[in-house]
Amino acid sequence: MTEDFDIIPRESRENRSPVVCIGHNVALESWCIPYVYSHAHHMMLGFKKSKLTIDEIEGLKLWSSMAVLLNPDFHSAWNQRKDLIMAGHLSPFSDLQISQLSLSRKPKSAETFSHRRWLLTRVIHQDCTTMERLLRQELELCGKYAQREANNIHAWSHRIWSVQHLDPNIPISLLCCELASVRQWVAMHVSDHSAMHYMEHLLTALQQRSEQESHDTAINLRQVLRSPHGDHIQLSSANIFIELLVEELQSNEELIRTYPCHEALWNHRRYFLFHLLHGTKEREPVNTGALLKHEMELSAGMQESDLRHSNAHRRWCQRFL
Repeated sequence: MTEDFDIIPRESRENRSPVVCIGHNVALESWCIPYVYSHAHHMMLGFKKSKLTIDEIEGLKLWSSMAVLLNPDFHSAWNQRKDLIMAGHLSPFSDLQISQLSLSRKPKSAETFSHRRWLLTRVIHQDCTTMERLLRQELELCGKYAQREANNIHAWSHRIWSVQHLDPNIPISLLCCELASVRQWVAMHVSDHSAMHYMEHLLTALQQRSEQESHDTAINLRQVLRSPHGDHIQLSSANIFIELLVEELQSNEELIRTYPCHEALWNHRRYFLFHLLHGTKEREPVNTGALLKHEMELSAGMQESDLRHSNAHRRWCQRFL
């Protein structure tokens, strides 16, 4: 199975094939791209939607796949492939593979991620037994393409969508595993707003699970704490979640002091503060005065190195804490 597709810069027009295959990877030499894409575009748009012959259907499948590989944001080509799938001429599983190849060439393609979500919705409606497998597959794919392109909002947004829609009964262990993974990512990518937003989504999902007070939830939450100790064994899952928020708040402060002038870290901090206060009213009370004092001291201490963001954080705290 082909894993990656790309275009190799090359000006030579020697009389040989422009296709390069290495292992499970395929590429085209750049000199042939204008000719191939122009021909694929012409052939694909030449087919009429109604009364296609078998040969025309096969031709449309071929040329539309070539079009989306060379231009992953070609909206009309993806729509034609949707028509083929709805007519039963194309398998959504094979199109998942094509969309993955398109992403390997352009990891920030919004059209490709959108088409992939459409495919996944059809797949899980046809066979709900594949939900967890598909979810793990999408999480791995999003991680791969987030690595290839910095601040890949489309990959992180697709990751959130996958957690929300692919498995309504997502295992708590998988949520905790994802949290541990994105926590490491945030520590190394302190300007990645999208990754932090995904982390916040995971924490919100874990907060909802913590309210169910199941034994499995408490065990998994204890394991995801940065410094678990014996005292946590007696805590409810809801209060373990509070401990988790406090730990993330402390870790965030370390990152802010180490890497000043990153707005994403300050915005991320406000999520922890807000949920520590408003998500814990019926559990252990939070000393709002002490919390506000600490935030004011943090903002004051960062004024020389991060004046703009620390002042904005000070105003936010005075308004909401």
